[in-house]
Parts: sequence; C-alpha cells; structure tokens
Amino acid sequence: MQIIHRIIATILVLAALFFTFIGITTPADTGFSQTEVILSPAQVVWQVLTDPERMPIWQPGLTNVSVAGSGTLREGIILRGYARRYDPGLYHEDKIIRLTPEKNLTLMRIKSEQNTMIRDYSQEYELKKLLDGTTEMTCRIFYRCPGFISRIYNRLYEQKVIENRSRDNIRRLKNYIEKI
Repeated sequence: MQIIHRIIATILVLAALFFTFIGITTPADTGFSQTEVILSPAQVVWQVLTDPERMPIWQPGLTNVSVAGSGTLREGIILRGYARRYDPGLYHEDKIIRLTPEKNLTLMRIKSEQNTMIRDYSQEYELKKLLDGTTEMTCRIFYRCPGFISRIYNRLYEQKVIENRSRDNIRRLKNYIEKI
C-alpha cells in the first residue's frame, strides 16, 4: 500500500512541476495570423467583411451583429455580436480602432461575457489588392492571458480553439465571397 501512495505522490508532484513549467514558460501575449487569397476584388471583400448583417454567415458562432450608434462603420463605433453557443443572450462588444476602407479593419474587444480568461483581444483584417484583381487578406489575432492558470489553460487548450475557429471563419468568408 505504501508503494501505491508513493507512486501517486510522485505522479502528482510531476504533474505539478509540468503545469508550473508550462505556466512559467508560456508568455502572456499570444498572437497568430492567417493569409488567404480571395478570388474577388478588394471592394467586394471589404463590403462583405464590414457588413454586420453578413458577419454571422462566415462566423457561425454569432446569431447577429448590431452596430451601436449610427449605422455607418467608422473608428470608435462598437459592434455587438451575440453568441449562438451556450446562452443566446451572451454577447461581446468590439470597438473599431482602425478603419481604412478596402485596406484595414482592426477591432478591439472591450466587453465579453464568454471568456473571462482572455484580455486585450484584438482582430486585424488587412486587405491587399493584387495585380490580377484578386485580394490577399491577412487576419491577425492578438490577446493576453494575464494569470498563471489562464496561461496554462491557453497553452493546453484555448489557443488551438481560437486558431482553428479563426482559420475556419476566414475560409468560410473566402468561400462565401467567391460564390457571390
């Protein structure tokens, strides 16, 4: 019986050391990007990308997106996205911090009822007109996991979920635009 207790204690100590190592060595800042060439002009890509009514088409985690204030998108405007998963009353708010028509849209998450372990979440969409009339779109996502536990959770699970969801959303956007 003593041997079993020692084995269990050793396993627990090794697990604690493993998680401590992950928490210490994982940076608080996380970022990644993805680039796709969309077989459509930048003007069309921009129209779809910045149309709140069409955002749930390529972001299936949303039921709808509303614009606070006037209906015109500009820097400082807040977009509220309602979540499809979990509780349909959940939402997040993103503030447009940079908007250059047909070139750049940057959103900063200012409120979220969905994931409280992530801070300073931002998404940047950059469009580049290519010579053949197509558009190169790069999506960059940055966020911070400030706490020790959130860095472990991010490293083991959340980062891959966010990367996969972002990659899938960009591909859905590409496919949707190319069918227009």
